[in-house]
Amino acid sequence: MRFLTRISLAFIILNVLVILTSWMISAVMPALGINSLLSYAGIRWFFGCFSDNLSSEILVWLLLLGIGGQVFISSNIINVFKGINPVGYKQRLAISASLVVCGIILLSVFLLALKPHAMLLSVTGALFPSPFSYALIPIVSFSLLSIGATYGLIAEVYTGFHDIFKSMVRGVNHIAPVIVAYIFTAQFYYSVKYVLSNIL
Repeated sequence: MRFLTRISLAFIILNVLVILTSWMISAVMPALGINSLLSYAGIRWFFGCFSDNLSSEILVWLLLLGIGGQVFISSNIINVFKGINPVGYKQRLAISASLVVCGIILLSVFLLALKPHAMLLSVTGALFPSPFSYALIPIVSFSLLSIGATYGLIAEVYTGFHDIFKSMVRGVNHIAPVIVAYIFTAQFYYSVKYVLSNIL
């Protein structure tokens, strides 16, 4: 948390410096073509494009990984492989069911993306970039969620969907500091990109 706090503060300071520097350079050396963030157009851009700048697939990926990862971790399936908890009948049954789910997911991915002429390949038959590569993080998140929920329900770590839902909400809470750091980082990146848009 402290690391992410420092990262966020650093990018806030950097963003302020970009705003002030763009204003000074555009005033002193207008021939360079630097866009000032304190100009009429710059202020309109900053406020008008703020939401668009943040609404990238990275934000969605963070949310999905937080949700799926938390369900997987909270199911205690990792403890079985670490040998922390004694493995009883329910745990063995849960592991078997989770392996079946994992196998179904892997088979589906193979049929949809890895065999020749699969429907999730690009029009040229490439894996990267393709619909599969764009959906890779959602697939990983869905896989973690499915495997974790299967194990947790059978092993009675989760008593029902309500417990799974609470775990998903905890995942969003745990990923929240990363999302906050992402917001300041992304805004700094797009501010620099706007300032240098006439040069690059």
